Amino acid sequence: MAEAEAHGIVIVGGGICGLATALALHRKGIPSLVLEKSRSLRADGAGIGVHANGWRALEQLGVAAELRETAQLITVYHDVWQQGDKTSREKVPVRMELRCLNRKDLIEALAKDIPAGAIRFGCRVAAVAADPGGGHGAVLTMADGTAMKAKVLIGCEGTYSAVARYLGLSPVRTIPRPVLRGFTWYPHGHSFDTEFLRLRVGGFFIGRLTITDNLVHFFVTMPKQPTGTYARDLFI
Repeated sequence: MAEAEAHGIVIVGGGICGLATALALHRKGIPSLVLEKSRSLRADGAGIGVHANGWRALEQLGVAAELRETAQLITVYHDVWQQGDKTSREKVPVRMELRCLNRKDLIEALAKDIPAGAIRFGCRVAAVAADPGGGHGAVLTMADGTAMKAKVLIGCEGTYSAVARYLGLSPVRTIPRPVLRGFTWYPHGHSFDTEFLRLRVGGFFIGRLTITDNLVHFFVTMPKQPTGTYARDLFI
């Protein structure tokens, strides 16, 4: 049986959290290895609103300046409540920095400064156990049966985390509220203000944020649904 590959710091999960952690360590001269189950960067997804504290973190990571070039500054919260025949509106200035980033831009900005070879794709961690020899903190078993040892193990793989399962953390609880998110591209530009529009109609919560003069992020949070109901059923 081949000897298990050994590393100092292993980060499980190559999403935003995992990449940010790896980049932060790299900025301090500390090497790490990111294990990502996908075959490539998971750069799909919709928009992400980043507030002032998020921008402070991105500043420390050294990627804030380039990301600011990809997204407009949101200047106003615009809330609209509709109850029956009554509609109320309120506009409040955004006092601290808020921008809506395209998740793809964020992922790529975090990944590009991580050293080559420090992200390993197609590696799904199936199980985690304590190192019986005591030389390393944990032994990771991959889906293909190979093993890897880590002195420090950081779990960033989100839902159904093998690291969380090993630590005995409570199972993830889901909220049965379907959410639709996406982008609208306006090739000739849009006329929306640089605002975060939040519209409440009945049990629906609808949001819209501008990203650029051509790109807009939207989301729709739907009413709580009985188990087994699919989002498509709400529109039929």
